[in-house]
This record gives sequence, C-alpha cells and structure tokens, in this order.
Amino acid sequence: MENLRNSLRHALRLQPDGSHAWKWDPAQFTGGPPFPRDEVWARAGMIARRTLVVRGAESDVLSVDGAAQLIASLRSGTLVTIEGAGHTVQSDKPRELALALREFLGV
Repeated sequence: MENLRNSLRHALRLQPDGSHAWKWDPAQFTGGPPFPRDEVWARAGMIARRTLVVRGAESDVLSVDGAAQLIASLRSGTLVTIEGAGHTVQSDKPRELALALREFLGV
C-alpha cells in the first residue's frame, strides 16, 4: 500500500482548487501522440549507449509493435517483457523488474 501511495504522490499534481490531476500529458490518450512518432524513432537512434527497454506484457501504453520499433531504432537495444505486468512494471512486478535490471547491468 505504501508503494502505491508513493507512486501516486509523484504522479499527481495538486490543483489550486484542492483537486488532483495527473502529471502526464492527457493529450497522449485523446487523439494521438503529443509529438510525431517518427521523431521518437529518429531520436532513439541517437542514443549511443546500451539501452534496456522494459515492457509489461499487459501494457496498454507501449504495444508489442511499438516496443519492437523502438528496439529496432536503438543502436544497442535490449527488450525485456515482464509477464503479468501492465505499464507500471515497477509497481506490478518489482522483483521481476529488479532481476531484469541486474541481468542487464551484470550485477
């Protein structure tokens, strides 16, 4: 429960009227991305370091095809899919994420 509370604390912004709103851009869910996807793929190709992309198998944000396209765009990308996790892998499957990170980092 504390993990969820901390996650929400960082994901929500207090509004002047006392209500809360998500910090992420809602435009990404209302009619398309707030930026051209082609730009994302082009910029991903500029990353010179090894890059780990972690995708929750049940994610409704990063599709299988999107993850594959991202990996193809990276110079040195590795994709790990965590079964039983949605978009917030760190909350859904923290141990599995930690194992994937350790393996990627070699620690």
